[in-house]
Amino acid sequence: MSAEPADPMDTLRLLAAGLVLQHQACARGAILDARDDRGRTLTPKLLLRAQARLSRLQIASGNLARADSLHQLVVDCTRPLGDWAPDALLDGHEDLAELVLIDPGVRSPTPECVSLGQEGQNLADLKENLWFDKLRETLRAVPLAQSRADAYTRLRRFIVAHPAATQAELDSLIRELDALTLLPLLGPLVHEMYPPLAGGSEGPVARCGHCGSLVETGDPPHCTSARCREEHPDVHLRDWVDPAQLRVLRGELVLYWVNPGRDELRLYQALKEHRDDVTLYPNQDEVDLGLGGEREIGLDLKDYASMPTLARRFQRELGDLAFYRRGIVVVTDRGTRVRGEARRDQLREKFAELRIPLEVMTVHDVLSTFGRPA
Repeated sequence: MSAEPADPMDTLRLLAAGLVLQHQACARGAILDARDDRGRTLTPKLLLRAQARLSRLQIASGNLARADSLHQLVVDCTRPLGDWAPDALLDGHEDLAELVLIDPGVRSPTPECVSLGQEGQNLADLKENLWFDKLRETLRAVPLAQSRADAYTRLRRFIVAHPAATQAELDSLIRELDALTLLPLLGPLVHEMYPPLAGGSEGPVARCGHCGSLVETGDPPHCTSARCREEHPDVHLRDWVDPAQLRVLRGELVLYWVNPGRDELRLYQALKEHRDDVTLYPNQDEVDLGLGGEREIGLDLKDYASMPTLARRFQRELGDLAFYRRGIVVVTDRGTRVRGEARRDQLREKFAELRIPLEVMTVHDVLSTFGRPA
């Protein structure tokens, strides 16, 4: 029997898809590397295939210690590929050395990981399972378009400000949503998005005054959000909460909605100070921000760490930005303005190379270009 082809990108796509499927299984209560009562593995086949390919590469490079452990592979994926992957995996793709597949803070596949998995058509049905689609599907029962839009935006804004929420805060939100939609629709979905705080905790737990995430009160205390720590090295406490009353947003929603959402709201508020034709999440998040008339200018903020992966995502499909006269991808700074400009320049170069017909800006570019009366 011939060995599987060892194309590095194909192996990375298999690994990414396998990690996403394993994360979905764990969210349903599965355990990593579990077996059924007949001893058959329950690990996703894609992840096992990726592990087999990586094992061969590790053995060839003389790194026997990492060759056979699925648990070690998952731990490795919380660090940049360049720190642990065999050289052959990055051969010809050295620009992926900084790529992280699992966010170590929320223990969920990163946007880059999901995007890579979709590249290989291994996750063709993943979009149907995203929270984004669950929310829009639930709102279809609301007859008035404006009510759907208002409820969608209200929930998204709440989530950005509340990575961790008390039951009282969720109850208040659900009452607001019920009033907007005139139907008791969104309560079950909100509670699904916010499961109770896992594990036992002795005494109250703290929330961050900058972002609303949980705070680890060790020595020194620190916010559990890596993105928040980049922006605010010094911890600031918002409040202390009874853990029995606390519910924590699912990790994938933190990565996809909270992290970029902070920049989306800041940019929206800054633009609103100068112009009155700014729309947040138009047409239930067709894009993040709309400017001008109907589908005139669409802004889509992206918080990817890997610009090559982001470029390939838009090479695969332009998404709803294709409907706008000017479609603009806005990259977040991820720490400093200089870093944001470097990310912008790298993505512009990739877009030109791949002939992707979209503009690329930083948040500061958008403010300097559009932050004036329309």
